Amino acid sequence: MLFMVIESFGPGRLNAVRDRFTTRGRMLPANVTYHASWFDETGARCFQLMEAPDRAALGPWIEAWSDLVDFEITRPNSFPALSFRANPRKPSDRGKSRDVAFHFCTLTSAICNPTPPFRIIVG
Repeated sequence: MLFMVIESFGPGRLNAVRDRFTTRGRMLPANVTYHASWFDETGARCFQLMEAPDRAALGPWIEAWSDLVDFEITRPNSFPALSFRANPRKPSDRGKSRDVAFHFCTLTSAICNPTPPFRIIVG
């Protein structure tokens, strides 16, 4: 299942989040997959696309960060722009417009409405 995770960082917490991430990494359970994330223009919110067997699988990860981060988790209804998972890019696709970040933000505008500039992190 795909999940849109919206993380909010209260005043003064962003440096602590960065420090923990630098020393401990993302701290995801083995059955949770991180796909992509981006920050809003202020750096106060991070939008992440995660995949897990169910919402409960995110629990250990949320617990590891809940002292610094407020979480909102939603299950999107559909993600046609993410069909690249079922239809991976081929060398012949080069140059074709398949900007996942653009499509993802367009599809989720009702949820997050990010406005450029925003930073995309994939990996």
